[in-house]
Amino acid sequence: MKIREISVPKYDAGLFPTELKEINLSSNENPYVCINVLKSIRKKLKDINRYPNPSYRDLKKALSTYLDIPEDNITLTNGASEAFYYLSEIIIEPFDKVTIPVPTYSLYFIPIILRDAYPSIKYTKLYKFKHDEVIEKDSKAIFLCSPNNPTGNVIEKKTFEKILEEFNGFIILDEAYVEFYGKSFLDYVTDYKNLIIVRSMSKFFSLAGLRIGYVIADRKIIDLIERIKCPFNINILAYYAAIEALKNLDFFKKVREVIIRERERLYRNLKQIKFLNPYKSHANFLLVESYYPRLDEKLVNRGILIRNVSNVVGLKGNFFRITVGKRSENNKLVRELKCLEEIY
Repeated sequence: MKIREISVPKYDAGLFPTELKEINLSSNENPYVCINVLKSIRKKLKDINRYPNPSYRDLKKALSTYLDIPEDNITLTNGASEAFYYLSEIIIEPFDKVTIPVPTYSLYFIPIILRDAYPSIKYTKLYKFKHDEVIEKDSKAIFLCSPNNPTGNVIEKKTFEKILEEFNGFIILDEAYVEFYGKSFLDYVTDYKNLIIVRSMSKFFSLAGLRIGYVIADRKIIDLIERIKCPFNINILAYYAAIEALKNLDFFKKVREVIIRERERLYRNLKQIKFLNPYKSHANFLLVESYYPRLDEKLVNRGILIRNVSNVVGLKGNFFRITVGKRSENNKLVRELKCLEEIY
């Protein structure tokens, strides 16, 4: 008996804290938890022996209100990552060409390769491009990300509109970090049946550990995903936590303002470190180019985790992604970097 041979690289999630001893600035998590969400989970602990209702109707209603999009245009996934697998299943066939501008989120490649399709890589300068640089007429789909991970920049409105007008394939747009930017392309979904938006409740809504993602698209696409996805793919605690999170929008809006202020402050501080070159960001993280060898290893020894993204396709040099943490965490990071600067 022989199993299928799959030449897919294992997804690298980076370093994780050991027993939560280190400050984790590597995973783009939101460090602020809503107490009302925690209370809602505690109340539902007694229900963990039951399956959730597979329609997830109440959460879809809450998302529909939040997005101002009909419920029939929304489906739920176990994190945004699961959405990319389902979309590849229903859209991509063997030998299809799929366009991916880089540098970007490396997970896009895996479901495409699993479908025996061809990822067509478009190299850009830190994810800055014009529409005609990424459009391929014979491509079945294009994966886009705005704000982009790991660069933190966004696709300009004019560029995106041109892509919508001139590209006939499917446009899969990852908006996992969009709430930190405040400008979405959501309004185009009703007019363009080939536009599919994927979002997450991991970042803005602080639910990374509960894995809540969702897809916004034409009803035919949503129906296909609903048919093939795993039943009960959202666990019962995640379901109620997500509903409660959407009831506490004011809390998360305040958190967003705190994170944005800290992001700008951290950027200014990192700019002062002589061996670093930070880049502006519209997300809850910063991309930093370092001229200090093995910076992530040096910081691990000082109790801080950052993400080494030097191996991301499209990045050349020593690049690291730093999550915006709490002020005390960001202050410790800057202090340790200044210590390294003294011996640089």
